[in-house]
Amino acid sequence: MNQQGFYALLYIPRTEVSVPQTAILYSDKQPNIVVKSYVKNAMRKKVEELKLEASGIDPTILTSIKSNINLLTVKMNEGGEEEKSSTELSMAVGFIGGLLIYIFIFMYGGLVMRV
Repeated sequence: MNQQGFYALLYIPRTEVSVPQTAILYSDKQPNIVVKSYVKNAMRKKVEELKLEASGIDPTILTSIKSNINLLTVKMNEGGEEEKSSTELSMAVGFIGGLLIYIFIFMYGGLVMRV
C-alpha cells in the first residue's frame, strides 16, 4: 500500500440490507484510535443518510433539529455567593492526586524492601 501512497484500504462488504454493519480496514501498520474513530463516524453518518433517503426523509431537516448544549455549573456556598465550578477539572485533580499517592506508596515500598 505504501508504494501507491495509501495509508490503508477500507473494505465494505455488500450486505442484503445494502447498509453495512461492519467493515475491514487493511493497513501495513496498526491504525491509531483517531483513524478508526474517524472512519466509524464517517460510515455512521453515511449510513444514516442512506436510511433517511430510503424512508423519504430529508437529511437537512434532521441536521437542523440536532443541537449542541453547553452545561455550565455554578456552586453556591453557605453565604449565597456563586462560584464557577468544573466537574471535569475536579475529576482530573482527583485522578492526578490519587496517581501521585499511588506512586509515592510504591516508591516507599521499594525503599523499605531495600533495607
